Amino acid sequence: MLRFLFLCTFFFPLLVEAELITNGDFSAGNSGFTSSYTFLASGDITGAGEYTIVTDPSSAHPLASSYGDNTDGFGNMLMVNGATTTELVWAQTVSVDTNTIYEFSAFVSSWFLDTAPASLDFIVNGSSIGTLAAPDNLGLWLEFSVLINSGASTSFDLEIYNLSTQSSGNDFAIDDISLTASVPEPSTLLMFLMAVFALRKR
Repeated sequence: MLRFLFLCTFFFPLLVEAELITNGDFSAGNSGFTSSYTFLASGDITGAGEYTIVTDPSSAHPLASSYGDNTDGFGNMLMVNGATTTELVWAQTVSVDTNTIYEFSAFVSSWFLDTAPASLDFIVNGSSIGTLAAPDNLGLWLEFSVLINSGASTSFDLEIYNLSTQSSGNDFAIDDISLTASVPEPSTLLMFLMAVFALRKR
């Protein structure tokens, strides 16, 4: 019995996280999500309420700081020129299991600052789960992360709104949006079952 308890303690903490967000790192460009902002496939996003997908913000605005994405420094990010009204920046609906704890996270940076940074509101199924002010340091990636219990829900409507309505300096980028639940890694679970079987034979 003690050996069995030891195996449970040793193997079950070894977990792998299943990613539920589609295109959370924006490697597939402008796909897999919706937004009330206006997408520009090319050119500068000099107008409030516009966004694009870039590897470096300086390529899409003459005043933007130059820096890389959060993932590896060379991939895509969602670059946003903040609107002067509260607007939906990003949204996606995902299926979830009931009574399961999930981690919802994202990274935010500022590519231009003047009067005030952006203030992002993270919403799940219509309820705010927290806000994050974009960092004061240009090019610094700041993480938002929160745990959510799905309860009776079988899906999450995930939304990110920008609460700031400043006409200048309300400029930011988002990367690596993620929703994960910890599940046993198949190989680890197999090793555990084999160990239990070996003990039962003794």
